[in-house]
Amino acid sequence: MKELAKTVAESLDLSKVKGDFNAFKYVEHEIGNVEPNGIGIQINNYGSKSDGCNPPADSATGGEKETMERAEVLTGNKEFMLILQKAVNQGFCRQDGWQYKWSVKVEAAYFASLASERFNLSKRKINGKPTVSWVPFEALFGLSDLRTAFNDYKQCKTALVREEEIDKLFE
Repeated sequence: MKELAKTVAESLDLSKVKGDFNAFKYVEHEIGNVEPNGIGIQINNYGSKSDGCNPPADSATGGEKETMERAEVLTGNKEFMLILQKAVNQGFCRQDGWQYKWSVKVEAAYFASLASERFNLSKRKINGKPTVSWVPFEALFGLSDLRTAFNDYKQCKTALVREEEIDKLFE
């Protein structure tokens, strides 16, 4: 087994590879430490726009420009920005460049749900009720999976101590 691993490692040019290697072991019939199917190595190229070493600028998290464009629907709204400034003043979040970093994800999700409804950001309805437009908020807050945090809150009423204070931001 060591010889196989050594041969594989020597045959690969790893000088340009950065990041993690994921290895797995598949053993169908192990008899006295003999592993018939050996090891596997996965190298993630991140798609055709990459040099294989670094993810492209427009990968899943989005490039800086694209992310800023997603948030413009919010940052271009003066009333929204006044409400967001109240959130900053009350310590819910802090400004970090053009983004606003929230200390509690579920509070960011709850805020986003209220703002989406208040400013009619939804493009569709489910059962006659507008859905929350999560993308601009995820871009502006630098967070992902706000929908999951919000759904967890709704189903379990988890970790949202300051709900009333967030409601008052919109008054």
